[in-house]
Amino acid sequence: MTDWRRQMIAGGIKTPVPLDELENHLREEIEWQKKTGQGEAEAFATAVRKIGPAHAVKKEFEKIGTTRKSLNWKRFEFLFLVYAALYPLLVGSLACIFKNGSFSEMTAGQQFSSLAAAVAFSSLAWGMQWGCGKFPTIRTNRIRNAIFVPVMIWLVTFAYLIMPHTGLDESQRAVVSLWGFAPFGIVLGWIWGFATAARKTMASAGA
Repeated sequence: MTDWRRQMIAGGIKTPVPLDELENHLREEIEWQKKTGQGEAEAFATAVRKIGPAHAVKKEFEKIGTTRKSLNWKRFEFLFLVYAALYPLLVGSLACIFKNGSFSEMTAGQQFSSLAAAVAFSSLAWGMQWGCGKFPTIRTNRIRNAIFVPVMIWLVTFAYLIMPHTGLDESQRAVVSLWGFAPFGIVLGWIWGFATAARKTMASAGA
């Protein structure tokens, strides 16, 4: 059994959990083969053949890991898609139909401006998601930082330095806040685009 573990480790099965699971499976298979009338050595050899060589086992674990990661990325993509698609509908409903809270006293112009800000947010998200797939250069760290850092600095500056000193009424603050938040669509689209690219890469690797 010790030699078998060494072979698995040499073949790339190095993490404790998969190796322990394999060993448990090997022991169960040995016991099953012994029940069929095989001796200890013969049962062990049969069980080892059934499990397969280390390189084949490693490939199976890699396929399982790739499948799980792909499913996780798909879930992320779905959430981004739903958020980007429903955000304008949510804002439009609050501003024009339900008129709750900060939206209750809005004028028609403010309602239109609120909806336009929500559409701008979603448009930036969709545009950035599309750009990540079309322009490979956007995947470099330098360009990613050039996109992400300024947007985050803007959001912090807007929320903590600009908005507290505007002196606007509640409706005006709601409209300005929506426009201030709109650039965050770039970050959402960037994350969304890289999720799509990562899933496609893993799918190609697993093919």
